[in-house]
Amino acid sequence: MSTPRLLIVEDESIISRDIAQQLRHFGYEVVGQAMSAAECLAIAEREHPNLVLMDIHIAGPADGIDAALELRERFSIQCVFLTAYATDDVVARATQARPLGYLIKPFDQLSLRTTIEIALNTDRAERQLREKDASLQLQAAALQATANGIVITDPDGNIQWVNPAFSALTGFTPAEAIGRNPRELVRSGTHPREFYEDMWKTLLGGMVWEGELTNRRKDGSVYTEHQTITPVRNADGVLTHYIGIKRDITEQKRLREQLNQSQKMDVLGKLAGGVAHDFNNLLTVINGTAELALDDLPEDHPLRPDFLNIQESGQRAARLTRQLLAFSRKQVLSPDLLNLSANVEGTAKMLQRLIGEDIALVVETEPSLAPVFADPGQFEQVLMNLAVNARDAMPKGGTLTISTRNVDVDRALVAEHPELSAGPHVLVTVTDTGTGMTPEVKARIFEPFFTTKGIGKGTGLGLATVYGIVEQSGGHILVDTEIDKGTTFRIYLPVAPPNVKALGLGMDKAIAARGSETLLLADDDEGLRWITSRFLRAAGYRVLEAKDGAEALAISAAHVGPLHALLADVVMPGMSGPELASALVARRPGLKVLFTSGYTEDAMLRKEFSSDAEHFLAKPYTGAQLTSRMRRLLDS
Repeated sequence: MSTPRLLIVEDESIISRDIAQQLRHFGYEVVGQAMSAAECLAIAEREHPNLVLMDIHIAGPADGIDAALELRERFSIQCVFLTAYATDDVVARATQARPLGYLIKPFDQLSLRTTIEIALNTDRAERQLREKDASLQLQAAALQATANGIVITDPDGNIQWVNPAFSALTGFTPAEAIGRNPRELVRSGTHPREFYEDMWKTLLGGMVWEGELTNRRKDGSVYTEHQTITPVRNADGVLTHYIGIKRDITEQKRLREQLNQSQKMDVLGKLAGGVAHDFNNLLTVINGTAELALDDLPEDHPLRPDFLNIQESGQRAARLTRQLLAFSRKQVLSPDLLNLSANVEGTAKMLQRLIGEDIALVVETEPSLAPVFADPGQFEQVLMNLAVNARDAMPKGGTLTISTRNVDVDRALVAEHPELSAGPHVLVTVTDTGTGMTPEVKARIFEPFFTTKGIGKGTGLGLATVYGIVEQSGGHILVDTEIDKGTTFRIYLPVAPPNVKALGLGMDKAIAARGSETLLLADDDEGLRWITSRFLRAAGYRVLEAKDGAEALAISAAHVGPLHALLADVVMPGMSGPELASALVARRPGLKVLFTSGYTEDAMLRKEFSSDAEHFLAKPYTGAQLTSRMRRLLDS
C-alpha cells in the first residue's frame, strides 16, 4: 500500500510546521502546506493528496469550509477539519462539507494519528463503495436497466413478470416465479410483521416504498437487497400494478459493517489504552507502597496480611491493565524471530492440562514453517486464551485442533479482508467442535468485557487480548463459526523479513540492587515521583526530583557535582522525556538515561534516543525491577 499523501491548510505557520513534522514522523508524505483556500486548491489540483487537514478559520475571502466543499466537488478529495472554536452556524456549515473528522486544537499526537487513520480508512471504504455503485450503474445503462432484478405484480402482489436479473438474483426462473407471491417465494422470516405492515401502508397510500430487505434465494442462502417498489396507476387513477426494482447490496453492506466494526474497535482501543495507561501510574504507587510496607514489617506483624492482600490485588489489577493494553495494541512487546510450529508444540502439554481430559488435542504443524517476528510469551498467551475459549464451548467434550502452515495471501483475500496485506504469511488455525456462535455474538467477541458467560465466570478480556496481540504483531485474526458445528480462528502473521533484529523490550526477573550515585528523577505524576524516589533512596541512591523538563534542567544547572543518571517519564507537559534527555546529555556528556512509560504510544518515542532495551522500563514496576535496571544501566 502506498504512503498516504496529506495536504495541510493552516494560516498559522508555526502550527502548520508542527503538524507537518508530526505527520512525517508518523510516516505520511506531506505534499504541501497552504495558507489560503486558493493556495489549497492549486496544490490539490497539482498533487492530488489522499486527505486534507483543513483549518476552518483560514484567512481570505473563502474559509476552510468553502475550500472543503470545492475540494469535494472538483477533485473528490475529503477533509479533516481543524479548529480551536466553532459557533453553531460554523458547525452547521461544516456539516454540509461532510468532513471525515474533527480535531479540536490543541490536540495530541495520538488524537492526530487516530483521526487521520480513521479518515483514510473511511475514504478508502467510501471509494470502494462508489466504485461498486458506478460499476452497477454502468451495467444498468448498458443493459437498458435490466441488470437489476425487476418484478411486476398485480395489486394483490402476485408476480406477473420478472426479468433475467431477478432469476439470477433469486435463483427462481420466470416459470417458477410468475403467479406466485413474493412472500411465498423469497421471504426469509428475518423481518417482523410490523416491517411488512409499514411497507404496505406506504404502498396503499400511493407512495413509493424504498428500503433494505433480507430475502432468501431458491437454494436457501440469505442475501440483502435494496428494493424500490413503485405503485402504477392507469389513466383513471386506479392502481393496476407494482413495479419492484431489486439490487443486491450484500457485499456493500458487508463492507459498511466491516468499516463500522473497524472504527468501533479503534475507538474502544483508544479508550482502553488510555484507561490502562492511567491505571499503570496508579498501580505503580499502590503496589510500590505495599512492597515498601512489607519490607519494613516483621513476619508476625498484624498488618502484614492486610498489605499482602493489597499487593496481591494490585498485581491482579496490573494483569488486567496488561490485557487492556494488549487489546488496544499499546502494550510493550518483546518481539523476536519465532517458529510458530515449535511454539505450538512446546505449549501442547500445558494446553492439554488446561482443556482437560475430555477434550482431544490435535496438533498439526508444518516442519519447514517460515519465521515470524512476534513476542513468544504473548503468542503463548494467544494459544492459551483460544484454548480456554474452546474448552468453554465444549462442555461435553470434543476436539481442539491447532495447525500451522505457510500460506500466500492473495489479492482476493485482501479484497475480502482489507486489514490483511498480500504476500507470504504463516497461518495458525485453532478449531473446536463446540457450540459455535450466533452472528450477533461473533460480531462482538473481540470487544473488551463482552462475555456470554455467567457473572463471575469471566472478565470478557480473553479474546480481546488475543485480538490486540495479533494486531500489534502485524497480523490479523478471522473467525468462522456455525451454531452446533464449532468455531475456527485463523491467525495470519506476516513472514519476518530477512536480517530482522529483535527489539528486546522484555523485562528480566529482577533482584534488588544498591548504589550510591546521584540520580535525577523527572516525572509529572507526584505519586510516582514519591514512590520511585523512595525505592531509589532505600537502595542507597541520592535522588533529585523534578516535576517536568524545565525544572529538571534548572536542577541540573544548579547541582554542583556529578549526575550519574536520568530517570524520566517519556511524556511530560512542555518537554518530553527524550527531549529532556537530549538537552541534558549535551550539557553533561556521559549521563546515563532510563526512560519509563505505561504503553507503546509513549514507548515509541524512545526510539528517537535509543533502541536499547537497557534504556526503557515499563510501568508498573516494582522496587526490585527499578533498582536492578538502574544498577545494570549504571554499570553498562
